[in-house]
Amino acid sequence: MLLTNLCLFSCQLFAAYALAQSFLRSSHKWMTTEESQIYNDVAGNSKLPSYNQFIHPSGLATEFHADQAD
Repeated sequence: MLLTNLCLFSCQLFAAYALAQSFLRSSHKWMTTEESQIYNDVAGNSKLPSYNQFIHPSGLATEFHADQAD
């Protein structure tokens, strides 16, 4: 049983590695942060310096929406 589980695990690990190698690689680092506040309440707010330090020198995605939980 242990040998069977080890073999299955090895096959899954190899498959995951092979799949990961097929994706395109980027030379850029990507970081996505989200804030559950209105943009105007966050941008320029001196109480949120960690968010604001990335707004101006980096790209800013503003058209992301989510369904509200009931």
